Amino acid sequence: MPEIRNNLKSPVVTVPFLAAAVMIILRLCGRFVIGNMGESENPLLTVSVIQLVVFILPCILYYLLKGRRLETDPFFYMVRPGHIIFVLVSALVLLCGTLLIKYGQFVLFDEMYSTDGIVDTVITGEENYTGAGLIIAYVVIPAITEELFYRGIIISEYRPYGSANAVLISALCFAFMHFSFENFLFYFFSGIILGMVVVVTRSLFASVLLHMLSNLLSLYGSDNFLRITIQKSGEYFMGFLLVALFGISLAILLSRLEQVYQSYAEKPPVTSLPASSKDNILKVFFSPAFLALIAVFVVFTAFI
Repeated sequence: MPEIRNNLKSPVVTVPFLAAAVMIILRLCGRFVIGNMGESENPLLTVSVIQLVVFILPCILYYLLKGRRLETDPFFYMVRPGHIIFVLVSALVLLCGTLLIKYGQFVLFDEMYSTDGIVDTVITGEENYTGAGLIIAYVVIPAITEELFYRGIIISEYRPYGSANAVLISALCFAFMHFSFENFLFYFFSGIILGMVVVVTRSLFASVLLHMLSNLLSLYGSDNFLRITIQKSGEYFMGFLLVALFGISLAILLSRLEQVYQSYAEKPPVTSLPASSKDNILKVFFSPAFLALIAVFVVFTAFI
């Protein structure tokens, strides 16, 4: 019995159910709260409150139920000066990679799907919202709340099973949360870059800043910019340019990554190495709880 109780308290069980609960609440809020708001209501305020409640409250409850301690401590550290260039190059890789994915959507499907998530229905052409309100609701609050949940709670809980597994799980959960088959690759790629930045720099603040940048670009027309550029410059030229920029930025990122880990080898930030991700793949990705989370994503995306 004690062994069964310990297994039920394992992150491979508790985290997928936590992520599923957040997804379900978020989906229902998007459908029945935001979708049914009257003209007199303030949708930006509603969206902001929903995001704060849906992400922050479960984090607090989970932390308390876990006995005020996670499997590993979240990386609440400032970005070190030596990591600034790595963060900047990561931002370039994130930008080029997401644009390249959207370019692929445009070429293959002749359209680029919206990536605004739960707030797709909030802004219409008839509304007149201030820039500050849009930035707070669309850029700042989502970046902070989602990073606390996906790169704070989830990565901290899964790190004992390997850093690579923790990054992949957090990226998958992040992609699931947006309820989109069309944009799954977009969010999964973004989640990988954001998770990698947290694990490498040991700073959640770095991923929050990159997330804000990504949200800002989505809010102010990266889709329209890419569509117009493709139409004026041609598909092949734009494709070549994006592939070249992504390849160059990725090569620079890998070079900076090597330098970061060389510095860690000289002065390790921890006394012991994390577990091997390879040895924990089956336990992490084929746990019944995680398979149930995938089922929740498919059902709620396809039918609800």
